[in-house]
Amino acid sequence: MNANPSPPQINLGPSSNPHAKPSDFHFLKVIGKGSFGKVLLARHKAEEAFYAVKVLQKKAILKKKEEKHIMSERNVLLKNVKHPFLVGLHFSFQTADKLYFVLDYINGGELFYHLQRERCFLEPRARFYAAEIASALGYLHSLNIVYR
Repeated sequence: MNANPSPPQINLGPSSNPHAKPSDFHFLKVIGKGSFGKVLLARHKAEEAFYAVKVLQKKAILKKKEEKHIMSERNVLLKNVKHPFLVGLHFSFQTADKLYFVLDYINGGELFYHLQRERCFLEPRARFYAAEIASALGYLHSLNIVYR
């Protein structure tokens, strides 16, 4: 039996920032959690800019056979989408066991957090969010991107 198992295999392909590494960031706090990892508020040490860094565990992705889904998400973000209701991907990189997506940080939290906290929205607020979502989806569709 091999004492050093090989690292999980997922290849992001070339990065727009090929020398990026986790130590380039100060990771400040967890701002979201998901099936494959978490989203961290991070400050880039050199730029002093804030980002939302999505950190995904390769093992978890491979275990659930979701490589195509993760790569699809990255490829959508790589299309340089520019819309006020969509976050942009600055760059991505990987280590032996994790994927990192460096995204725009938008203060205010995600919609699901607010819905959980308030249980339901009054109709004017619900209409506002529905309009934002429809606008973002319409934009993606105009680029021939179909997204879940």
